[in-house]
Amino acid sequence: MNKKEIFNTDFFESGLAYILTNLDFIQEELEQEKLQTSLVEKLITDFEDVEEYETWDLLTNNLIQSKNKILEEILKIKDSTKFNLLNSYFLAKNLAIYLKSNSFLIEQINKLQMNSPDDLSEDKKEEFINNLKQEILKNNSELYKQNERLFKEIFDKKVEFKKIYQLLIKETEFEDFNYANELLFNMLNNNFKFNNKQDLLKLEVLNNAQSLIDFLTFYESSLFNNEEE
Repeated sequence: MNKKEIFNTDFFESGLAYILTNLDFIQEELEQEKLQTSLVEKLITDFEDVEEYETWDLLTNNLIQSKNKILEEILKIKDSTKFNLLNSYFLAKNLAIYLKSNSFLIEQINKLQMNSPDDLSEDKKEEFINNLKQEILKNNSELYKQNERLFKEIFDKKVEFKKIYQLLIKETEFEDFNYANELLFNMLNNNFKFNNKQDLLKLEVLNNAQSLIDFLTFYESSLFNNEEE
């Protein structure tokens, strides 16, 4: 499939919808807190107006470059909303990166050659989804291997966190990864204030993996809901 064809699939549209949902949440919450929203609003407009895949990498780079200014506003919030907003930014940013033309997600679409995932039979759709789940687990396993040292501080304090984290490196079941990763989020939230770079990096690693889990769960649901209709 060429780039234009990929851009027009439900697969890509599901990813775009997921990104916009997270950016909309950030915009709404910052507005309620009377904080600066113009940058987020501009990003939302740009992603809503995107019409061709050739501009995706540029939009994603703009989202990445906006990180410090967006986080600066989010970190002004002192209640639990802060944690949710940080997650939303990292989820949106990382999925946008995974939808860039050189990512393993797009490579999986390209392996279908002339077939759009939208046009596959139900059996082939299930096979496609299952293959994606395994590729995502491989990606997340490698991601967690590479970042083990980043979590040394919490490993030393929370044996349970270390145990779950290391199990996730070997996890082969998609739903089990999702459940266990949620436990890590809860433990991070209970033990860190996310007021320094290292804490934010830890949270971003978990969201990097979670963005793929959430996206595929959302896409799988829409794929088979459309089939039922």
